[in-house]
Amino acid sequence: AVVSSADGSAMAKLGQTTVLAGVQAVPTLPSEAEPGEGRVVISLDQPLAGGERGGQARQEREQSALSELLQRSAAGMVAAASL
Repeated sequence: AVVSSADGSAMAKLGQTTVLAGVQAVPTLPSEAEPGEGRVVISLDQPLAGGERGGQARQEREQSALSELLQRSAAGMVAAASL
């Protein structure tokens, strides 16, 4: 396992760039209001790349935007009722 705290993980390298991804499944009970519905939550953790002025704020905005895009993409791929 590349990430010991994850249920599954992978590392990819292309030139000077390395990407590490980990997946963790946390089963939870559905809400009483929607007992037949499941959910998928996407969370992105990205270490801060050093050296850029204003880099942290920009990187946090990019991370937030990417998390939102991944969440919307996953919602379109998974029928929550099938979870």
